[in-house]
Amino acid sequence: MSQEADLMLKNLMILASTEKSSRNSYYEKVFAKILNGKKLSWNWSACLFSMQWMPYRKMYGLGLLIYILWILLCAATYVWISYAIGASAPMWVPCIFWLVGLISFLSLIGAFGNYLYFIHLKKKLEKNYHLANTFKNVDRISMLLFFIFPILAFVSGVIVSIKDRIKVSKALNERGVK
Repeated sequence: MSQEADLMLKNLMILASTEKSSRNSYYEKVFAKILNGKKLSWNWSACLFSMQWMPYRKMYGLGLLIYILWILLCAATYVWISYAIGASAPMWVPCIFWLVGLISFLSLIGAFGNYLYFIHLKKKLEKNYHLANTFKNVDRISMLLFFIFPILAFVSGVIVSIKDRIKVSKALNERGVK
């Protein structure tokens, strides 16, 4: 690695460092690989907890975008259940669609999460954040808020889906259709 890349890695680690030395060595290895041209690396935290991981790492805009994409995936599934297939279709069909979409979505975030974090920190380097000794690279409060909102959205979606199923069943019963 060149001196310039070494200096960038050192400054990136100033921004990425945490209280846990194991995390620090993990990101140091990952960022070194990224600086050598390898953009793809796996991050389980980014994959499994993407909506919480991103604000925890202070990637608020990207976290919000992921949250909106998640809502759109759920909304697309809901629309498919409610309108495209109809009440007589088996429920497992849209559930499979949702599950495949979810796994694909989370896999992409898991594969590119470290690279997105690298880009985020690189932008902070350009703004000289690494020179502020009091900079904290994690935000636990935002992480908790992003954890609560998806749960509320899921519960709300389930309630709306159940109400719609009941309305459809009542309408079909009134018309004498089974």
